[in-house]
Amino acid sequence: MINKLLLKIYNPKALLSIFCLLSLISSGDILPLKAQVKWHEKIMNEKNIETIKPKTKEFELLVIEAEKAEKEQRFEDLLQIRREILEKVKIYFGEDNKLAGFANLHLGSTYRNLGEFKNSEIHYQKSIDIFSNKQKPDFKALADARNSLGLLYSEKGLLGKAELELEGALKLKEKIYGQNDILLVSTLNNLGLIYKNQNLLNVSEFNFQRALDILIKNKIFKSEKVSMILLNLGSLYLQKRFTPGKYDYYLYEAESFIKRALEIDEEILGTNHIKTINTKEHLAGLYQENNKFQKAIIILEEILIARKEILGSEHPDVANTLNNLASNYEGLGMLVKAEENYKNAQEISEKKLGKYHPLTNQILINLSGIYFEQNRNQNGSNLLKEALENNLYVIQREAPFLPLDDRPYFLLGYEDDFLILYSHASLGKVNPDIALFGRLNKQGLLEEIERKQYKIIKGLSKNNELYNQLKKVNQELTKFERGSEEWSKKVIIKSNIEKKLYQRIPEYKPRIIDKNQITEVLSNDSILIEFQSYYKFGKYLYSENRNLTDIPFPEKGYLAILLKPNGESKVIDLGKSKKINEYINEAILNVKEFPEKSNELWDLISDSILDPLYEDFKNFKNLYISPDSDINLVPFSALKAPKSNRYLNQIFNVRLLTTGRELVKINSNSNSNKSIIIAAPEFGKKNNKSLFGDIKRQKNKFPLVEWPTLKGTKKEGLAISKIIEAELVMGKNATEEFIFKNQNPKILHIASHSYFFNIEEMNAHPMMRSGIVLSGVNNKTNNPNNDGYLTALEFSRLELEGTELVVISGCDSGRGAIMPSTGDSIYGLKRAISVAGAKSSLLSLWKVSDDGTAKFMEYFYKKIKEGKGKSEALVETKEFFRKHPNKK
Repeated sequence: MINKLLLKIYNPKALLSIFCLLSLISSGDILPLKAQVKWHEKIMNEKNIETIKPKTKEFELLVIEAEKAEKEQRFEDLLQIRREILEKVKIYFGEDNKLAGFANLHLGSTYRNLGEFKNSEIHYQKSIDIFSNKQKPDFKALADARNSLGLLYSEKGLLGKAELELEGALKLKEKIYGQNDILLVSTLNNLGLIYKNQNLLNVSEFNFQRALDILIKNKIFKSEKVSMILLNLGSLYLQKRFTPGKYDYYLYEAESFIKRALEIDEEILGTNHIKTINTKEHLAGLYQENNKFQKAIIILEEILIARKEILGSEHPDVANTLNNLASNYEGLGMLVKAEENYKNAQEISEKKLGKYHPLTNQILINLSGIYFEQNRNQNGSNLLKEALENNLYVIQREAPFLPLDDRPYFLLGYEDDFLILYSHASLGKVNPDIALFGRLNKQGLLEEIERKQYKIIKGLSKNNELYNQLKKVNQELTKFERGSEEWSKKVIIKSNIEKKLYQRIPEYKPRIIDKNQITEVLSNDSILIEFQSYYKFGKYLYSENRNLTDIPFPEKGYLAILLKPNGESKVIDLGKSKKINEYINEAILNVKEFPEKSNELWDLISDSILDPLYEDFKNFKNLYISPDSDINLVPFSALKAPKSNRYLNQIFNVRLLTTGRELVKINSNSNSNKSIIIAAPEFGKKNNKSLFGDIKRQKNKFPLVEWPTLKGTKKEGLAISKIIEAELVMGKNATEEFIFKNQNPKILHIASHSYFFNIEEMNAHPMMRSGIVLSGVNNKTNNPNNDGYLTALEFSRLELEGTELVVISGCDSGRGAIMPSTGDSIYGLKRAISVAGAKSSLLSLWKVSDDGTAKFMEYFYKKIKEGKGKSEALVETKEFFRKHPNKK
């Protein structure tokens, strides 16, 4: 989960850069141009052969020169020759001739190998246009061209575009050649690289392994392709080494695969070939990992000389080697030399690859680390913010192309950089504005992307078919056990539908928020409080001890990041999170049976997370609070205000947010549709004695539960519907189907059982472990549209744009799965309601009594009817029942 970060800490900057020239780790299957000339000659009209022959002879001589230049690694000469070939092809055969397509393809690859990406893309696109000619398409050549364009996009860091091209190339090849032809190998390898860079490591390994299996089936045991796959598998295993309990295993596998790849390259290509040189750089990375910095430096200095000689001094691979050299110099404590190399690497990378490329931003973060080690904190802060801002742009550019289930893994690939930010912030080294910047822009980002995309999808009628298919498969997933064959098939279908949907809608526009946008809407009597979980790396960031096995794994802690209306920001370290989290979970566990014990724990929680902030927020009226990790489970209305016997919401107006970004859109318009109340569903007959407290597994995703009737919900529904003049739906009509059909109500209130199954043996998607129980649930129907379970995943597909309030009046409706270190919200109904488009929600964090809930809700809506705002009505309702507990 934090593999790159640990490398930076325990082996400072001993991180083999994720960027390498794709001539090393990727390949295309392009027919040699010499063969293409002969192929073209065959298809010419026989009567023209005599006039064509002299021209093809001329081509053959040029091709021989090109082959010689490529073999001798004279790439600039190769570029000139291939330019000349293309020009002559255009003159003799026309610019749209298939031979021109191959000439463009070769020229594009030469530009790509030289790092001239713009020219490369022009020629690749031209070759694709030629081969996809509607009258005479050449699907074999088209597959090669799309493969090559996919490589280019991958090298540019455009992963979504790269995946689209490579998947298209693979489908064409599989259709033409079958499943086990060696011509599939390069595309499978390149897809593996894409998935590796998306942090989908198991999918990446599957593609690499399939490519290797094809080579073995074709009895190819020693070739450039074999070494390529072995090298990429070795690099992947190095990335996977922080899998719990697998460090030594994956490190051994990585070393074995990389060394074998190097043996093959040296035997087949020689020691001075550019591919061999690139493989050596991975070997240097292994030496870095083992703290053998001097040994790595010797190899890298040789590589640097060779690359400059072969590729030129401003090639992106030169920047890569400079970055790795700097990492090793830093490991030896040679900070001045490290800084010099990082700066040179940064200059080349930004010039050739652009500011959004992964290598560019890795160098920025590495260089910022040097400045922090030298206590040049402002320099370090500036570079770190620049890198984070660039990466946030990339996340918002790439994540929208991914299926929903893959997005958290992709985001985890960037998590290390934010953990570095908060670790430095806890030590006072980073400007608090930058800590706030990171928190404001990353927290809840995936939720926001999902919400915006589905708003667009639901508004485009041409996507209705795909959208309806997606809703259907989400419902069907509830029937199957996670990991089963049936479940896996449905997940693949779901992912494919999502990809098609996301490719058809307008491109997602990245949005970066700064504190000024927040202070513009933050009134003078308001303060924003952002809680942030982080790893307490502290002194390990600057430790001289670089041995992983000698350093204990860091503990986690909490920060509070504050923003006042005058623009002042502040970071306060709240200490270790372990004890705070224990208080929170124990308080929730005891809230019903041992309320006094629970109250004592809430006081301890207040002491831990509010007392340290009190001097900063005591003079403000409105507290906007954005929780993180287990603090999401804290009912702030149950906390006492610091230095007072009064509750926090008796003194302050408390508003909970997923992220401070929400302040920018709080005052958006609402709709005037009729409100809907769902209450007292008819669950069906009880078929056995299994109770909620005695959970057993079914073959589908749900424990075997017989849901009892909730008599109080009928009274609740009748009372509320009269107060707010809402449509009331009860009994057999309280179904999933009804809720889906009735879009965008002003208020949606559901009074029924809700659930959160927090049990380890329940192998279910986080958004399918929580939900609402509706009509017919005990009948165990196989109809996914009305099985009685409205999961959080299904709820997120409701159309609630403009809905002012969603109330889930049931036990545990506010609970959910807390995803580790993604900066995302709790995966449960709260997230689902937000994604569906509703403005606010009211949920429960624990089990509550049937009658007590009904009375509470009735009082709450009376206050709404009186003209109170939602927050004010809730505060007054809680205060009333706190003073009159017998009214519950």
